[in-house]
Amino acid sequence: MVQNVCIPRHWLTAKMILLSKTKTSIVDINDTRPISLLPCFSKLYEKLFLVLFRQWISDNGFLPDEQTGFRPGHNMSTRIVSIVDQIGSGLALNTATAALFVDFKSAFNQLWIKGLWIKLKRLNCPIYIIAWLRKYLLGRSAFVELKGT
Repeated sequence: MVQNVCIPRHWLTAKMILLSKTKTSIVDINDTRPISLLPCFSKLYEKLFLVLFRQWISDNGFLPDEQTGFRPGHNMSTRIVSIVDQIGSGLALNTATAALFVDFKSAFNQLWIKGLWIKLKRLNCPIYIIAWLRKYLLGRSAFVELKGT
């Protein structure tokens, strides 16, 4: 599947629609949330790739147990239970407990793509994974649909 890295060009084209954040008609562009709709075969191909990528990540132990986002079988509620348990342990032992919460707003839009390739190479990522990601991420295009046109 990913050894030859053949992705049809039209699979890399997204249709963008604008949704109003205020549930009224779109008057101000700053009041909108862009939604990117991808072709169904593109999404299926992405899911197949994700199986291989997750296996590589798992085999190499790159994600700590505390990482709950984007992991099957992990969710926010299990993370909250763990945090409450740690706070309870800290109170029982009369020790200070601190937490840091980070929200990476627009993280994908800010991603340094060249840095991603460098990091993956340093982690001995298989070349077919890097090649697939390059083809999938760099060959993208989009068009905006307004009022069903």
